[in-house]
Amino acid sequence: LSIHPLYSAAVGALAPLGFWTGLGQICLTNRAAFVRNLEMLHGAGFNAIVEYNGYLLTKKDDRDFFYDQCSRNGIRVFDGDMALASWDELNRKPDGAERYRAKSLVYRDYPAIFAWFVTDECSADRVPDLMAMRRILSETTPNIPMWPCNIFEPDPFLPGQDVQGGDLYPYRGATSTLGTADKRLAAFEACRPAACWHSPQCYNWQEMKKKQGISAEDYLKGEPDENQMLSVAVLMASRSVTGFLFYSHFNIWRPSPAGDLGPARWARMVNIARTMNALKPFITSGIRRVEVPHVDRGDPTRVVALSDGQGHSRLLVIGLGLKHDCEIDLAQVKGLAGKSRCGKTTVKDGKAVFRGTGISCDVIE
Repeated sequence: LSIHPLYSAAVGALAPLGFWTGLGQICLTNRAAFVRNLEMLHGAGFNAIVEYNGYLLTKKDDRDFFYDQCSRNGIRVFDGDMALASWDELNRKPDGAERYRAKSLVYRDYPAIFAWFVTDECSADRVPDLMAMRRILSETTPNIPMWPCNIFEPDPFLPGQDVQGGDLYPYRGATSTLGTADKRLAAFEACRPAACWHSPQCYNWQEMKKKQGISAEDYLKGEPDENQMLSVAVLMASRSVTGFLFYSHFNIWRPSPAGDLGPARWARMVNIARTMNALKPFITSGIRRVEVPHVDRGDPTRVVALSDGQGHSRLLVIGLGLKHDCEIDLAQVKGLAGKSRCGKTTVKDGKAVFRGTGISCDVIE
């Protein structure tokens, strides 16, 4: 896949920011509502979706409308039509590989398709199948990379993917931390992939608890705040991740025991998109992240400097434990104005002090 622009100097243009969605079903039942969703995503600064329900678009007219509207609204699609489930279904017959090849040709001319979403948390014993799929797709759709959602050790999956990917859902309540998530991301980063597009957690934990039966009061206690959700993405950015696909869009809008939380949740995600887009020139510059020495008077903190290559820097500060009191000498980092974006850091006399509880972060500009 060496001809894919992912491997060129234009990597800055390939920074997906979006959600896992179920918009394919909405497209079938209410096209106007589908288009409104795309317009909301685009207007908020999101540019990508991992589409769960694309397989429902069995008619060409529906597929054409779906992908055309995504293109019109600047939304890139991580398409699941060539995923392992499709491979397995087609290989129930002897000519499965050729049927898989033929299916890929149906989709390859849709400009909105940005990547093949090929597997969702499969085990490493499926890597030989992923490798077979990759051989076919590298011939039929050389401009569309394969992207997995991997929750296991990254190394075994390298032969069956073009871009690394996975998901992290560390938030489980007030005592949750990011220490384990950081170790996992470090393992992905150590593989030095061409790119890594990961899935930060937003609103999914409460949905799992809701299925178990939960009161409105307890449901709201489990609602992550804006900084907690941003922290997961910022931690990923500190570990060389350049694409962020939040899980999930449909959980934002589902009914809750505490009433209609959708508008307030969406407002938080819009703010998160604003921060991530402000960081984009630094995340995608291709310049190596630099871990910045600091003094932790509480639990461990990760501090990383990013440069845009134009003389400007950003400092990512992420708490990895429960209680953080971290001091940073800003003289170590050139191109900083010393402004806290998230309000969790005080800056005085060239020193920055970050104080956060549990899953928390700040961006110093």
